[in-house]
Amino acid sequence: PGSLTCRQVSDRRPANTLPSATPKARPRQRRSSRPGAAKASPGEMVTAAHVLADTESVRVKLAGGEWRSARVVRSQEHFDVALLEIEGEPGQPASIAPALPRQGQAIAAIGSPAGLDYSMSAGIVSRYGVAVGLFAPALMMDTDARITGGNSGGPVFNTRGEAVGMVSFGKGAFNQAVPIGQVLEVAGKIERRAAIISPCQAKANGEACG
Repeated sequence: PGSLTCRQVSDRRPANTLPSATPKARPRQRRSSRPGAAKASPGEMVTAAHVLADTESVRVKLAGGEWRSARVVRSQEHFDVALLEIEGEPGQPASIAPALPRQGQAIAAIGSPAGLDYSMSAGIVSRYGVAVGLFAPALMMDTDARITGGNSGGPVFNTRGEAVGMVSFGKGAFNQAVPIGQVLEVAGKIERRAAIISPCQAKANGEACG
């Protein structure tokens, strides 16, 4: 597990107001801290897609405290999954559970609410099913573990410390996590797509494909 620091751009317009015809104020930069989890493939990390919206740059803080630069390989908003590639030596990947916990079994979510790294909230699996997520209906793990701003993208563990999901969003009693199998499946598709697109982009730039 690790946390992300994203340099993001936002304008000065207050929330819930319409844009005016007058020139915008100069955008200001803001930083936000969000959790993520190291993927099994070396040098890769997954997090929630929505936490990377309007992101200019990303740095990753590994569990050991080291900071690494990272790039966003691609985001899949429908499932709220994003894949990052980390520079330098890879971090320790999270162990993946061979099976999802059953309804009623205990889980724990790790996050960075208010920038407080590795904060834990505990609960149970409330249900599995299609839920209306941030972008579109998708299969989700519903839990009663407390989820606040800063938890999105963090890992959800079972009682053996194995990853079983990734926090997507919380809304009242409806706290949703993407099941770990779905996270890895989407990340794998992103990885394969990037491997196909990269040579095509190189060819378009007049470089050798490969």
